This record gives sequence, C-alpha cells and structure tokens, in this order.
Amino acid sequence: MKKVFTMILSGIMVFSITIGNVMASNENPAIQYTENTINNPYLELNEIIPVINEKSIELKGTTNPLYWEFKNFDNAIDIMKSYNQDKIDLSELTIHNCEKYAEEFEKLYTIDEVAQDKQLKILSQFFTVCRNHIMNKEILSLYNQKDYQFDELVILLPYTSPVIEKIINSNATLRMAPRSISARDRRIMQQNRYARVYGDKPNRKKYTYYEGENRGDCTNFVSQILVAGGIKTNNTWKPYTRTWINAHAFVLYWYMKTGAKNGYSNFASISKTLKAGDIIGADWGGDGHYDHCAYVVADGPKTSAGYYDVTIAQHTPNYVAKASQKGWKDLKKGLYVRLRI
Repeated sequence: MKKVFTMILSGIMVFSITIGNVMASNENPAIQYTENTINNPYLELNEIIPVINEKSIELKGTTNPLYWEFKNFDNAIDIMKSYNQDKIDLSELTIHNCEKYAEEFEKLYTIDEVAQDKQLKILSQFFTVCRNHIMNKEILSLYNQKDYQFDELVILLPYTSPVIEKIINSNATLRMAPRSISARDRRIMQQNRYARVYGDKPNRKKYTYYEGENRGDCTNFVSQILVAGGIKTNNTWKPYTRTWINAHAFVLYWYMKTGAKNGYSNFASISKTLKAGDIIGADWGGDGHYDHCAYVVADGPKTSAGYYDVTIAQHTPNYVAKASQKGWKDLKKGLYVRLRI
C-alpha cells in the first residue's frame, strides 16, 4: 500500500546569508552550454525521465557545470505522478510542493532502504533533481545580477567546480594558521563535551532546532560544536547563515579555508583517516552536492568488515554512537570528505 503524506503546503524555506565585501562585476552574463563528460549519477531515474547536465557558468576563467536537472520540469512532474510504483502516493505532487514531498520521503525511508530498493532509489533521485532545479535557479538568479557577491555564489556550486580548486590554490596564504597541538587538544575536548551532551537532545535553549526542515539539523549542530570549541563566527559563518545550517555550503566554506583535499568513495576508506575533532561531509548520491555533516568524537579500531569503528555525533537523526551501531558501516557509494578545522 502506498504511504500517504500529510502535506504542509507552505513555501520552501529561504535561508539568508551575510557575505564579506568581495564583489564581482558581471556585465552581460550568459549561461554556457557544454557537453559534460561526468557520468550521470541518476541512472535509475534516467530510465524514466531524461536528466541532463548542460548548463555552466564562467567564473575566474573557469567553466563550472551546474547541477543535473530535468529538461522539462513540468513534464517530469507528470511522468513521476504516473510512475507505476507502490511506495508513496504522488497524486498531489506539483512543482511547488516537491520540496515538502522530499522532506517527508526522507522521514519515511532510511538511506539503507533506498539503496536496496530500485523504486525508492528512483524516488530519491527524483526529489534530488527537483532540488537541483531549485539550486540552479538560485545560482543563475544571482549570477545574472549586474553586481553579485562572489563568495555567496561560489558556495552554491557543485563541489566539483574548477573555480573552487582555483580559489584554494590562489588563497593558500590566507588559510587558517595551524594551532599548537595542546591548543587544538583543548578545543577538541570542549567540542566533544558539547557533542556528547547535545547529540541526543538538542540545545533548544540557545539555538534554533531544525526538525525535518530542509534535511534537518545536521549542519546547524556541527556549527554549534565548533563554536563550543572556541571557533569564532564571522559575517559569513554565523547563526543562521547558509554556511551555518546548509551542509553543502558549510563543507565548501571550510574546504576552501582549510584546503582539504581528502575525498573518499566509501565510508570504509575515510574511516581509517578519522580522528576526534574531524568533520565528515557526505554526498550520498555522488552528484556534486553535499547532503550531510557529522562530527567525529573519537577514532576506533578496525573491524572485520574493513571499516574503523569511529564514534560519531550528529543530528537528523540525533545520536552519539559507534559507526557499527548506525548505517555508516553500510555506506559503499557516494563521496565523503574529511574536514580538519
């Protein structure tokens, strides 16, 4: 029997962001159409609805492809509503409420369930591409402004964008100065204390808690952990800017500050590098957009299955637990990045 959603048809939450004074002039901007050679990450969905990746924008002398999207969004909605599946009721699905459907879908089905069921995988990919349309629309709206804030634009792009690597290389001297081991150890102790206290029970007295909204509270929680350790906020990263609460923006922001280049194709490979204080950025679908952030409380021993049983604190869902107790140990696809701040 299909699961029926109780839909709250409100507008999609729009996150605000305050950026520094880096401005970019963009006279007569134009969308670039190129043949993208990156493999299509939505193969199952593509069997039903064609998914394309032809749009790109020019930034700092680099061509940067945008996210994969439907050739015709209206037609994609109609096709999906008639898709012969028995998991959920899509009869009320529209362009305007697809984000709410995506949120409800993520409450109903776990990552493991999606990975093991083709119908669920198609549905998950469909909702992801719907979000891609929203992201591309926001990127192009900003890009087509005569004067736009470059910092605000770049954190919206796929992490595979060439401009991100160019920024890292050109701003190497501006990265955060390394801290002494003793200072970092003290900071991590403070972070771990906060992570353990508020991993299961959110700190509602001090912070807003995003329960089930736009993929939940994961990044908001990680940001809180960093502040608990003494990391100073600024105009770009502070409550509740995009870089504070959005996983993709958070990872790109800290990626460019730290110059992290530690990408892994599965959890087993990244787990052997993880230590207390590290942050995991996860792109479940391998489509260039980070979906989740989690904090590492402690490293762990190697298991017979090949992964290291690290202790992870996270929100959505909320817990402090060993990887062996949660779904991390089964993550064999996607892309995972380690941030050491």
